[in-house]
Amino acid sequence: MLRLALVSVLLIAASSVRAQEAPVADTSAIEERHAFDALPLRTVAEVAALAPGVRRDLATGALTVRSRAGGPVFVVDGVRQLEGTGLPFDAVATVRTRTEGIPARLGHAAGGLVLVETEAGAEAFGGRLEAFSSRLTDAFDRDLGALSVRGPLGSLGGFSLSAEVGRAGDATPIGGPGALFLTDDAQAVLSASPQSVVVSEDGVRRTLAFPAAAARAAFDADRLYTDAELRAALSLSPDAQIQGLVSTLSTFTEDDYQRRSASDESLDDLRLAGTVRLEPLVGLRLLLGGRLDRQSGDATGPITQTQLRFSPDSGYDGEVSGQAAWLQAEHDLTPSVAYRLSASVESGEQVTYPAGYSSDVSDALGFGDLDSPQAATLRGYAQRSSGGFQPFFRTDSQGIGLRDDIGTFFLPGTQVGTFQRRQQVSTQLSGALVVRLGGARLELGADAERQSHRSYRLNGTPLAAYFADGEGVRSAGGIPPEGVRAYDELSYQVLRPLASYYGYTFDGLAEADEESIDDLFTFVDGVPVSTDIAPFQPTTIAGFAEGTGRIGPLAVRVGLRVETYDRGGETLADAFANRPVVRAGSLGSRPPGIGEDFAVYFPGGVVGASPVGFRDLDGQLFGANGMPITAADVQALNGFQAIDFNQPISAAFTSSPSHTSIQPRLGLRLDVSEALAISASYDRLTRRPPPELHSTVADYVQATGSSRLIDPRLRPEQIDAFRLGADARLSPALALTVGAFHRRGDDEIVFRNAEGALSSYSLITNAGASRETGADFALAWTPSSAVHATTGYTLSVSESTDADPTTLGVLAFLGEETDVFYAPSENGSRHEIDATVALRAPDRFGGFGLGLVLSAQSGLPYTALVNTGNFRAGDSFTSAADGELNSARLP
Repeated sequence: MLRLALVSVLLIAASSVRAQEAPVADTSAIEERHAFDALPLRTVAEVAALAPGVRRDLATGALTVRSRAGGPVFVVDGVRQLEGTGLPFDAVATVRTRTEGIPARLGHAAGGLVLVETEAGAEAFGGRLEAFSSRLTDAFDRDLGALSVRGPLGSLGGFSLSAEVGRAGDATPIGGPGALFLTDDAQAVLSASPQSVVVSEDGVRRTLAFPAAAARAAFDADRLYTDAELRAALSLSPDAQIQGLVSTLSTFTEDDYQRRSASDESLDDLRLAGTVRLEPLVGLRLLLGGRLDRQSGDATGPITQTQLRFSPDSGYDGEVSGQAAWLQAEHDLTPSVAYRLSASVESGEQVTYPAGYSSDVSDALGFGDLDSPQAATLRGYAQRSSGGFQPFFRTDSQGIGLRDDIGTFFLPGTQVGTFQRRQQVSTQLSGALVVRLGGARLELGADAERQSHRSYRLNGTPLAAYFADGEGVRSAGGIPPEGVRAYDELSYQVLRPLASYYGYTFDGLAEADEESIDDLFTFVDGVPVSTDIAPFQPTTIAGFAEGTGRIGPLAVRVGLRVETYDRGGETLADAFANRPVVRAGSLGSRPPGIGEDFAVYFPGGVVGASPVGFRDLDGQLFGANGMPITAADVQALNGFQAIDFNQPISAAFTSSPSHTSIQPRLGLRLDVSEALAISASYDRLTRRPPPELHSTVADYVQATGSSRLIDPRLRPEQIDAFRLGADARLSPALALTVGAFHRRGDDEIVFRNAEGALSSYSLITNAGASRETGADFALAWTPSSAVHATTGYTLSVSESTDADPTTLGVLAFLGEETDVFYAPSENGSRHEIDATVALRAPDRFGGFGLGLVLSAQSGLPYTALVNTGNFRAGDSFTSAADGELNSARLP
């Protein structure tokens, strides 16, 4: 997308030799702010994506480092961020992207790091006022205004303040430029009459728009819309035959469509940031920083092209807010000894709700109201009846799903009705002691982070049926016969099947901080003694040590990070039993090798019968003689686990286990000459599970065959990253960086069936592995202060074992091998290239600049199926795979 800029701030992508960071193999996307302003970049993510090996999803803006989904961790002034940065772009001084060569003081770096430093003060007061718009160059109508001010604070230091206010007329375009939309006239016809009536007259079959408004008036009067009324409305002759109703969309021709490039999903954005840097005493440096960001607008529009045409205003609105504050102190005790301390707190909240409503969960009482503007299309539907037509939807909340002879389906125009709120808080503390001896440097330190996550998700569409609006009230526990007048009058019995939550009360109206497992499943008159579920509060504590030094032309970095991750709260003691079950220790005798905590399988699950098998806590099954067997063997013997009803439900749970990882770091750099340096690095890196991978105690206990639960033993993923590279200064204006890399991933999080579990469910667990090999190339050319160009290219081959049980089942059906196997990674983009060119006219021409950014990548892999040409609705995947797994690629 081209942008017309009045003034454009830029950070220039470059990869150059940084002598002061010699022990680290650094493939930075950005080095320093250059003296010319030309490249059309407006976010840190856009800049970071220019680094070799970093890919940016054009639809979501999310970054992927190498071929593993999950993205990098953003670090602002040394502080890890929960999500993104939320900084005004002019508050940013430098951005560096690291995929390998990670210092020991930085953790959770399996997805790489985006290191951001904010602007410092200045020796004199100054600022900039900026604006740009794309209204003249595209249909997305993106506007932005920015203001920044910086200056000194006497002899103590300086400050920097930045603000951005932006708006995108179409933040999430559907289908991209040139997507098919209905013309305004056709859209008006479809919105007024989603169905058309088929009539036959004098041997001629034709379709006419069904008079939905007139029909609805009859329906509201509790009567049929008669054939006679329809004939009069459509001026049909007495001999005309009324044959039925069809979708109006099926009556349109090519002339009723047009190509457009926008869907009018606006987004408003406000970002504020400030930094104060002080040196109150000689050798003592303080940094105080903070940010505030707000976004609101259309979160997601209609999901499909059909939904877009029947309900163009349907979809979700959203609000996102975040704030953070941090403090850093560096103090030189002596010329060779210093310490560093930092503390930060960050919080954020995201809310999404159906368009036309607000971020108040109480609005959910009206999501399924058939009289609401959002249900206008649904009110236009009718169905044939003897002597006329009757309404398809009669009362509130009926538009959530219907049945016909082939099963459940959703009519186009069906209301969306999900409310979702997420809240997250992070508190971080860190400290380090730095000792310098000659040319060597030793850093010893520790850091800790505590997060708190809350989530509330509600399917609110059925709730309108309980509202006392005179249209009839659905019967339910805790609901009075006349219905309710307000959302807070809804009962637990009604909301619990519709809501999933933790850290909030069952109705989402207040926060909850504690839980009692037994009280949650002890019912009095259909209501638990306690309905609260605690928030998800993982904790990470780490210690690190790193030494750097030089032996002649060889620079060495040796580091070690020891990190402990604790998910916190209560979780299943046995991943395969979500209730207390009979254990081998309760038996009078047991075979050799069978431990006391092994689960027992009885014929038909009847306690007291002779056991037919046992299972350890890892899911391995054993026969009555203690020898290993398979799940099929246990099934053949009708073996089932037995619930131990003598124990409370809480006996099946235990405190979440902690996981400790040892992460060595090593870096070497050999300065062959002033123009050539060779580097190598090895890093053991981890990635902690994302916060959305959390199952509550209620999720575990209420698991069904369709449940996907989080393995209670879930631990951080582990990556071993190797890199060998070279930095060459080919000329005073030309620098080249090349590198080969190899990554091996273990304990990667995938989806697997829980074989032999008490209830039939599946686990998201550490059972995946990956490997990736490739090469990076980066070229930077700066012939003068007026010209700068860079090119980055990555070639990679990546494979993984990420196939889920559904995929494995399809492969088995097709006769393929389904043991552990490697296949091309679904996120593996084989080729990635980014190029930038920035030109600036001499100052006598006013500093006019021109910038160009080019990004390209190869398509992602998928498994193609042979086209049989006879596919029918309801068919299973019966055709064979066309080639190997994931051997085809998208464009």
